[in-house]
Amino acid sequence: EHFVRDTWPTTERIIVCVAPNAISSRVVRAAARIAQTLHAELIGVSIENSRYLSLAPAQRQQGEAALRLAQQLGATIVQRSATDIVNEIVTIAKEKNATAIVVGKPLRARWKELWFGSVVDEIIRTSGDVAVYVVSGGEVEGTPILTTRPQKPSWRGSGVTLFAIALCTFFGALMRPYFDLANIIMIYLVGVLWVASRFGRFESIVASIGAVAAFDFFFVPPELTFVVADIQYVITFVVMLFASLMMSSLTLRLRVQADLVRDRERRTAQLYQLTRRLSDVLNQGELLATVREQISEVFHVGSDLYLPNGLRHVSRIDGDGGREDSNDRPVAQWVFDNGKSAGQGTETLSGSIARFLPLSSRARVVGVLALRDMSALTSSETSLLEAFCVQIAGTVERLQSEAASQNAKLAAERERLRNTLLSTVSHDLRTPLSTITGAASTLVERETINDESRRELGSLIVDEAQRLSRIIRNVLDISRLESGIVLAETDWISIEELIGSARSRLRLILDPHPVTLAIAEDLPLIRTDGVLLEQVLINVLENAAKYSPVNSPIEIRARTHGQQVLVEIADRGVGVPAGDEERIFEKLYRGNSNGQSGFGLGLAIARAIMFVLKGTITMESRSEGGSLFRIQLPLPLEKPEVIEEFRSDGAR
Repeated sequence: EHFVRDTWPTTERIIVCVAPNAISSRVVRAAARIAQTLHAELIGVSIENSRYLSLAPAQRQQGEAALRLAQQLGATIVQRSATDIVNEIVTIAKEKNATAIVVGKPLRARWKELWFGSVVDEIIRTSGDVAVYVVSGGEVEGTPILTTRPQKPSWRGSGVTLFAIALCTFFGALMRPYFDLANIIMIYLVGVLWVASRFGRFESIVASIGAVAAFDFFFVPPELTFVVADIQYVITFVVMLFASLMMSSLTLRLRVQADLVRDRERRTAQLYQLTRRLSDVLNQGELLATVREQISEVFHVGSDLYLPNGLRHVSRIDGDGGREDSNDRPVAQWVFDNGKSAGQGTETLSGSIARFLPLSSRARVVGVLALRDMSALTSSETSLLEAFCVQIAGTVERLQSEAASQNAKLAAERERLRNTLLSTVSHDLRTPLSTITGAASTLVERETINDESRRELGSLIVDEAQRLSRIIRNVLDISRLESGIVLAETDWISIEELIGSARSRLRLILDPHPVTLAIAEDLPLIRTDGVLLEQVLINVLENAAKYSPVNSPIEIRARTHGQQVLVEIADRGVGVPAGDEERIFEKLYRGNSNGQSGFGLGLAIARAIMFVLKGTITMESRSEGGSLFRIQLPLPLEKPEVIEEFRSDGAR
């Protein structure tokens, strides 16, 4: 009961009807003046019907030029395909809640208006409470209400038409002894429909007249003559001719509608393909490649993209290293700043060799699309190009938003790391420095000190200095690894020797813990960087010792597992909270530190080194308590070369 059937004016909104004729530009300018006077919104409407597809290029260009003019004057363009022009215009007026319609009225011969009808008269008759402004023009061809698709006659079409009539006559002759003449008329009507479905209006008219003439000549008494003995057959001929013409006209109109549907489907498919491909774009390089490929495929022109930097200065995305015309960037900058098209085919900076279109999204310009070597586009191609620009602008905005979000996330992460680093530095560096300073001051200031105290203070200074050295080394190592300047220097390495070397360097730290070894006897040599891998073992063992109670065991196992060498280090320490098995490899993460000092960089360095060595390091909590670290490295495909040494006497 609340359905609103009528529209009402809220603001002034004017529709201007753009037709492919000589006065269309004058109509657009008149509508723009009216809209400016009334401070109204201007909407340009173009209706493609069956006649539009067969217009001469010059006529099409008149309509397309008028559409471009309307757009330049600030109009919103609406393009539709319909058979009934008047009904579609009135429907659009109601959809847009328009208050007025501006339409041009070419002066045509009176008989043409009586025969074909007048679009202007029908709009006035059916517009209801919408005002209609009529702009008259000179004697130019107008747009009939009912049209079919005229085509130029061809010898092939004429020949096929005559052959179809002859074939219908042949079948009619076979049916003549058994059927009435009314049934033979149906055969000719089928022939006329077949011709109309394959050829144009000329062939359809020829088929209609030929069918009537053949029927009269071969089947109406007296046969083989055009003389009609019974006057009632004259009515039959008239009805047959009228029916043939109407059927052929309807068939032609259906063909045209099918062509329009196919054209619209093609444009929709092209737009869908662009949208689908743009949804997979991850960076500006992929965006440029996708845009160039799609525009080249659809419009057969070259294209470039200009995107802004932080200072809103646009620059071309260089995808192929080609040279940029020195005049292109200023034009692109002008388009970006003003949000209007410029360059070839426009009234602004028309001397440019390319046309520059703004990529607008959410009432702001996010980039510029440049089309090179572009000739005049049809209205449908212009509409498709505008849809392309909208999709490209949406993708550019998405990439810009993702980049801004990523930058904000990185900035927040940098700030968090900075605060954590400063907090840790203030504690972890100050503690050993204070200890070293205190011990050294005691040695200097106290004149009488026994040898045992001197050794204790010296040992304390050495231990704290080594601790300070490890902290600084870890910070430098993680910086070098993240910058990518660390390269692996591979050589044949024994895992057993690396484990022994790591234990030796951590002797003081591992002394409070019983260490058990389980190394397979058939463990092969591996080709890797021994220095880096030893650093991984040191960091993991130091972590196990630091976070394990005194006298708790540490187990080291090494064996082959498939095509990999597996080193496992297990402890009985405090472990990590469930779900943090991956977080412990992050920088500055210390989990259950239990009061232990340190930056939390050791495991992060180990993970970064394993990435360089093309291996992996993982961690899992043990059911009986503690942690288990697994270090995996791929086995080399080649075998180490064995070099035999000979003594001077020839013995090996």
